[in-house]
Amino acid sequence: MFHPPFRTVPSLFPVLFILLLPAGGCSLSSGSGEIPAEETQPRPVPDSAMEEELQDLRRRVEFLENRLAPGKPVTPRPPAKSAPARPKSAPASKAEAPAPTPSAPAVLASSPDVPPAGTGKPGALPSPYSPAPAAENGVPIAPASPLPPVSESTPATPVPSARPSAAPVRTEQNAYDMALGLYRTGRFAQAEAAFRAFLEAYPNSRLTPNALYWMGETFYSRGMFSDAIFAFKDVQARFPRHAKTPDSLLKTALAYSRLGDRQNAELHLTVLKEDWPKSEAVARAKQMGLF
Repeated sequence: MFHPPFRTVPSLFPVLFILLLPAGGCSLSSGSGEIPAEETQPRPVPDSAMEEELQDLRRRVEFLENRLAPGKPVTPRPPAKSAPARPKSAPASKAEAPAPTPSAPAVLASSPDVPPAGTGKPGALPSPYSPAPAAENGVPIAPASPLPPVSESTPATPVPSARPSAAPVRTEQNAYDMALGLYRTGRFAQAEAAFRAFLEAYPNSRLTPNALYWMGETFYSRGMFSDAIFAFKDVQARFPRHAKTPDSLLKTALAYSRLGDRQNAELHLTVLKEDWPKSEAVARAKQMGLF
C-alpha cells in the first residue's frame, strides 16, 4: 500500500488540534472554573489508537490534495481494514430517483405507419386487410376500413327526351301524308302500296280509318269497284261512328251503281240518309240527284 511522504504529517497537527478542541472545551466549561490537578496532566494515549487516527487523517488529506490538484483524477483510497476510532455518522440517503417516464405503449411500436426495424421497407403502408392492431388499456383499436376498389368509370346513360312520343307521331303522320300525296297526284297504284304499308306499320293508329277509305278510293279511281266496295265496307264495319263512315257509304252506293246493282246502291243510300242526315255526304248525294 502506498503512503504519502512523512513530510506532510506536520500539516496534520492543526487538524488534530481542531478535532481535540471540543473535548477540551467541554472539560473546561464543566465545574467551577478551576482546572483540577489531575486534568492538567496529559493523559496517555495508546499507540494503536494514535496510529489509526494518523492513518485516517492521512487518507483525508491525500483525498483533499488529489481533489484540489488540477488535471489529476480523484482516486480515493479504500478504507482501512480496521474499524475507525470513532463512529461516523451515516451519510445522507440519496434522493430518490425520479420515477421513470413510462415508455410508449406497445401499440406505437406496431403503428401501421412506422414499419418495424429490420423490415427494409421504410415508410411502407400496411395492407388494408392486415389484422387489427393490439389493444391499448383494454380498448381494442378498430382497424382501418379497406379502401373500395377503383372501378373504371362507365359512361352515363343519356337522358331520354322529355317528349319521346313526338318522333313516332311525326313519322306516322309523314307516312300517311306521303301516301295521300301519291293519290292526289294520280299515282294510284303507288298510293295503294303506301296505304297498305301504313296499315301494316300502324294498325292501331288514329289515322287507320282514313287510310282504309283512301285505299278504297285508289281502287275506285282505277275502275276496281269490287275491291273498292270491300275497302269501304271495312271502314263501316270497324269504325261505324267515324267521320269517314258516311263518305264510305256514299262511295259504296256509287260502286254498286257502276256494277249495275241498283238494289244494293239504294240500300246504302237509305242507310246514309237515316244515320247521317246532316253529313256532307248527304249534301253531295242531293246535289248529284240521288235523293
